[in-house]
Amino acid sequence: MSGDPGPMVRRRQLSALLHRYRLASGKSVKEVAERLFEAPSKVTRIEKGQRLATVRDIADLSRIYDLPDDVRDQLMDLARGSRERQWWQRPDLSPALQILIGMEGTAQSISEFELTLVPGLLQTSEYADALLRRWVLDAGKRSELVAVRMRRQEILRPGSSPALRVVVDEAVLRRQVGGPEVMREQLSHVSELATSGICDFRVIPFGVSEPVGVKNGFTVLEFGNLTALPDATPIPGVLFLELSDGDRYLDDPDQIEYHLSYFQSLQAQALTSEESINIIRTAIADI
Repeated sequence: MSGDPGPMVRRRQLSALLHRYRLASGKSVKEVAERLFEAPSKVTRIEKGQRLATVRDIADLSRIYDLPDDVRDQLMDLARGSRERQWWQRPDLSPALQILIGMEGTAQSISEFELTLVPGLLQTSEYADALLRRWVLDAGKRSELVAVRMRRQEILRPGSSPALRVVVDEAVLRRQVGGPEVMREQLSHVSELATSGICDFRVIPFGVSEPVGVKNGFTVLEFGNLTALPDATPIPGVLFLELSDGDRYLDDPDQIEYHLSYFQSLQAQALTSEESINIIRTAIADI
């Protein structure tokens, strides 16, 4: 896990803590809003992470919830850190992708399912470039986007990576992207990552009937705590869906729980890690 959680994760930890402390105080959103001389929607948006809490907000809420000074100070640190700008906050990246990049390095675990393509965290630069050629005609812009994808992969370091679990359909291995040489290099790269233990990579072979309900790829991120507060709860997980009209970011607990459960069922249908590495090597030989 990254040593620097970044502003996205800090904001989610802060919003979860403020929600928890309000409930512990026994006060409703309306009561807190009245004490702040603000609309209830402001309190709700802060607790959902949809609005950045200022240091003044934290000071006022800490007083209303009767929080100790050390708790208030840690909340203020989170609020300040939530406003830091990072390299991935740029206009050429979709809001959903910015959120994903901002959170994946701090995640304790990443569970990803793909139907058609190698996941971005596992792509080689040549494979990524071949994919982007389909809709990014400008070579300079395409190069920048490939560089973003490569920089994301810096989180995959032995001993400090999130627990990365990937399940793919066998079609991912068989569909050539960028030509034989590019595909051969890509599959060799995936094999190396799986063999090294950085990634738990599983393949659902063609012999398994298509899992009911699978229409799109998805990624679930799960987190721990950022603070040393004894009553802090883990940062709520997040779900990313790959849809035909663009990626979507969801933080609905029921949807996250459903997709995690579904991911486990996909793992059960997939080959073991060792069998999956063998089928990757077979796919390389068949190119």
